[in-house]
Amino acid sequence: MALMFKNMIQAFLLLSVFTLILGGLYPFSIYLVDHYVFGKNKNKLVLNDKVMGSMLLGQTFTEPKYFWGRPLADQKQQRIEQYNQFQNKHALPYIFAPTDFPADFITASASGLDPHISYESAMIQIDRVSRETGRYRGILENYILLSTEKRQFGFMGQPRVNVVKLNLLIYANE
Repeated sequence: MALMFKNMIQAFLLLSVFTLILGGLYPFSIYLVDHYVFGKNKNKLVLNDKVMGSMLLGQTFTEPKYFWGRPLADQKQQRIEQYNQFQNKHALPYIFAPTDFPADFITASASGLDPHISYESAMIQIDRVSRETGRYRGILENYILLSTEKRQFGFMGQPRVNVVKLNLLIYANE
């Protein structure tokens, strides 16, 4: 009985020590390295000393003058209807069926937090944004190119457009 009690105390002490080290000291040290080595504003989008968003988290943009990111999981049909209503309102010559859209335009990301869309998804929205903002298509294409991130490590995935960064360019140049 005394041996079992001694083992339980040792196990509890080890649990406490590792919880303190791995649950407190290690994350805090990583935070300090991130904060002081890489800078406190590395992933923030700042405009006029005001934080406008994060380049790492997708945000919902619903106004027609902004590019839309990936929809939430239950918004696929709503996204298609919203886009087709815009097409009808402005008498554009074609209506899209669900198969005409790039997949990421109507499907949610696994986490629901993805700030990126494909280049094709950005280009399919360019007429709407151009009409709503009064900007020439060429200017918006340049914004898309400025917001496009290359393949990760040069070979993984496809080039992708950061919607938050793209919309910040539109907002900053209004």
